[in-house]
Amino acid sequence: YPYVLPMLVAASRTVFNRADAEREHEFRTVLVAEDTDEVIAEGANGTIPKFTVPPDAKYLGTGFILTFTNIIFPREGRYLVKVLIDDKVMATAPLKVAPLAHFPGMLKVAQEDKPESSENGSNDRGADQ
Repeated sequence: YPYVLPMLVAASRTVFNRADAEREHEFRTVLVAEDTDEVIAEGANGTIPKFTVPPDAKYLGTGFILTFTNIIFPREGRYLVKVLIDDKVMATAPLKVAPLAHFPGMLKVAQEDKPESSENGSNDRGADQ
């Protein structure tokens, strides 16, 4: 550590009632340390415009694809992706950052996926690589 992750993508769904749909809402996304609430990275932010809920529906939902780039995790531990609408936390998603050794099954898979090499260091999978 520190560990740099080039990109993290999260998805979120938000449902609005008629009253919520009648006004604009400010939103932002952050990645925070769970124990301290320290902001590690800022994600998407902007304005959700007014919209119309169809007459036969009580609610209308929308989805967000949230991207965070070049995140620097200062230590291993638990983190949260937070979606804030009008400065109120509306959704969270937990994330755990740990060394690969913490996940023995994944370590075994990572070791099995290493390409085989010949004595001269090239891999032996053929010319089409």
